Amino acid sequence: MRVSVIELIARMKMDQIQYSLLRAIVSLHDGCRKLTKEAREKLSEERAKYTKALLHYLQNKHGMDAGTKRFGDSLALLNEIFYKTQYNYNYYSYRKYVERTATPAHLLADLLENTDEKYDCDIKVIS
Repeated sequence: MRVSVIELIARMKMDQIQYSLLRAIVSLHDGCRKLTKEAREKLSEERAKYTKALLHYLQNKHGMDAGTKRFGDSLALLNEIFYKTQYNYNYYSYRKYVERTATPAHLLADLLENTDEKYDCDIKVIS
């Protein structure tokens, strides 16, 4: 059974702070093709700060054991979001091929492309 991301968030009974921290972690994903090594490192450092903040927040709010479990559930949710993103990317790559707007070589390149390198975005790191 397929479950939407919104349904997963509702099941977790996520508050606004937890949601905001998760959103920041997702926003700091370093999988963009055009990022320099320095930019990737900066994003990784910032993502680590927000990840630690999320862990500490959940442990302070729910206790050590329950907070750590909710943290693990939150990371599983992020994994699900990235999986759904990859699934959609592959689906639309195939659809372009079926609609004859992409060649077989383009389809193969899209489907074999490393998931961490598939994002094509323009991000500039501001110091």
